Amino acid sequence: MLLVGAAEVGLGQQLEAWPAWVMLAGGVFLILRR
Repeated sequence: MLLVGAAEVGLGQQLEAWPAWVMLAGGVFLILRR
């Protein structure tokens, strides 16, 4: 059960980080496209 809980916490942190990664990639893409 502890391993499952740790996996869920890790997954949650990755999901929370997704918007930041998307915005970062989008910003780099816009800069390179100019």
